[in-house]
Amino acid sequence: MSYIIRKKKSRKNFFLAVFIIIFSIFLSKWIYKFNLVNPVDSENSEKIVFHIKTNEKPKEIAAGLKSRNIIRSKFVFYNYIKKNNYDTKIQAGSFILTKNINIPEIVNILTNEAESEIALLIPEGYNIKKIDQKLSEFELINQGDLISLSAKYPNKKKYAFLKNTESLEGFLFPDTYFINPKTFNLENFVQRLLDNFNQKAFSYFPNIPNEKLYESLIMASIIEKEVSTKNDQPLVSGILWKRLKNNWTIGADATLLYILNKNTISGQDLKIDSPYNTRLNKGLPPTPICNPGINSIKAALEPKETEYWFYLTPLNSNKVIYAKTNEEHNKNKQKYLE
Repeated sequence: MSYIIRKKKSRKNFFLAVFIIIFSIFLSKWIYKFNLVNPVDSENSEKIVFHIKTNEKPKEIAAGLKSRNIIRSKFVFYNYIKKNNYDTKIQAGSFILTKNINIPEIVNILTNEAESEIALLIPEGYNIKKIDQKLSEFELINQGDLISLSAKYPNKKKYAFLKNTESLEGFLFPDTYFINPKTFNLENFVQRLLDNFNQKAFSYFPNIPNEKLYESLIMASIIEKEVSTKNDQPLVSGILWKRLKNNWTIGADATLLYILNKNTISGQDLKIDSPYNTRLNKGLPPTPICNPGINSIKAALEPKETEYWFYLTPLNSNKVIYAKTNEEHNKNKQKYLE
């Protein structure tokens, strides 16, 4: 009797094990299929620039896509490209992807040269060194190429606003530019930035001599780096122009940081004898210190007059604290900076 019971239990366990195996296989295939054909977020069409380096391995690409939350599973992505021999067809370069497309659609983009146009953002406040660094990180140029071209740009005569300027700093208009890395040409790209400045910014400088235009652009670049809030920019512009008019040093730390290429200033740095040290020397620096956006340009051209002579920005804050006297300013420094 016990033998028959054990036999029935054994058979029952066997069928249960078979069922579990079959169910597990089915579930695994279902999960695989689900992760393959379903996007991460079908409602999200925000564009994401994804960069693939030359000779980057398929597993690294899969991990990169997963870390950016563009795919559901790096295993499914890797398995799909290996199984279908796409691993050798994926192109190096930068690609525009979204979270509302699935893995086969992503692979189609990554293996199609025609899809390799990317959106390249040049943020407001970037200087030539930073733009150069960004272009080199995208493997579009060798580091230093833009800096060299800016110093000896061959087509200056095409642009009236470049007359008597030593550099393109300030004129490389910040914006989003769509480019194809495979056909990228640095001179053509610089021309697009200058054309964009001519189209979007030059109109704000109506009928003023080049010298005054350049001074205003230098001031706009200082405002861009000193304060980031739109409402404060005209106030700070008013303070800086007032200091300049009254033969003060304008005292903008951003100008010295430009040549130091760092984020903080030491007491020793303040002793540096440079025309970019506006704590030590009167007047504007010889060139813009970045490529400003429209708001900073408008603020430089339309300063707001106030009773303030001083301002500061507390650490890790966008708030600007103003003062009418040096005594009041020193109290603000003790309160907000020490």
